[in-house]
Amino acid sequence: MRYDKFTQKAQEALAIAQEIVDEYNQQELDTEHIFLALVRQEDGLVPKILKRLDIMPDTIQRRLEASLEMRPKVYGGATAQMYITPRTKKLLSLAQVEAQRIKDEYVGCEHILLAIAEEREGETAKILREFGITKEKLYQALQVIRGTQRVTDQDAESKYMVLERFARDITALAKQGKLDPVIGRDNEIKR
Repeated sequence: MRYDKFTQKAQEALAIAQEIVDEYNQQELDTEHIFLALVRQEDGLVPKILKRLDIMPDTIQRRLEASLEMRPKVYGGATAQMYITPRTKKLLSLAQVEAQRIKDEYVGCEHILLAIAEEREGETAKILREFGITKEKLYQALQVIRGTQRVTDQDAESKYMVLERFARDITALAKQGKLDPVIGRDNEIKR
């Protein structure tokens, strides 16, 4: 597996997942650790996708943390050795396949999330079902966030929704009644 073909945010998520394994005194890096790492990335793509689905990321974060708390813990010198579970290897391979399917050059957090949505068993699959998160819904949310942009470099996630980050949608604000009306205020406007 070539981690140089992962975006910076995806590499960061995998590093955070390893820290989570240490945080919970566990030995195995599993899909729940990676999913929690993706959800914890405050400026990451996964929390934006979840919010687009009307799901608060901290709710999923608490469920994942509770799930990890129930897992066996290892204390002492044995915690230094970390193992990647077969589920995690399969997950990362599926993420690469997903990136190729969408014709992206790098594996991003969205590809990992889509691969997580493929899970049929385990705690991650149970949480996804509980919140009604399906691969189709993820694709729809991703389409809104990403549009037709492709992942062509390692810093692709920072380029999504640039307009929303640096500009205000005046049309949306007007629909919400958050703008002052300008009709009949010619004299004020001319000043």
